[in-house]
Amino acid sequence: MAGRRKENDREELKLRVVETASKSFMTLGIKAVHMDDIASSLSISKRTLYELFGDKEELLLEVFRFYRHCMNEYMQEIASSANNVLEVILTFYERKFNELCSVNPLFFRDLRKYSKVLDYIHDDRRRGDADALAYFQKGVE
Repeated sequence: MAGRRKENDREELKLRVVETASKSFMTLGIKAVHMDDIASSLSISKRTLYELFGDKEELLLEVFRFYRHCMNEYMQEIASSANNVLEVILTFYERKFNELCSVNPLFFRDLRKYSKVLDYIHDDRRRGDADALAYFQKGVE
């Protein structure tokens, strides 16, 4: 029982780190955010942070995975209550547009340094494009 609670606490802390890092990266750019800054803002040691995420790239990759998970949940929620496919598509693009407007352009420039993250983004985009095509075809039908 104590082991399970400890694992839950660890997962909760990881989520807090990812959320904090995500906000910082989007606001300031990736390069401007240091692991020390993230640890300090959460009142945890840098060692704890590195035990959770081996390096900044691993943390950034987890930020993108978390974003994808949240977007998938959001889209399922929208799709379940939408009247038609077009409503879902427009809602998706509206959200993406609003998100992109709030991201510091330095974030995108800084991404070039992280090849594992770029590979993840490209793979995710290919999957997303295939899903979108299937959804568009469903709308046509």
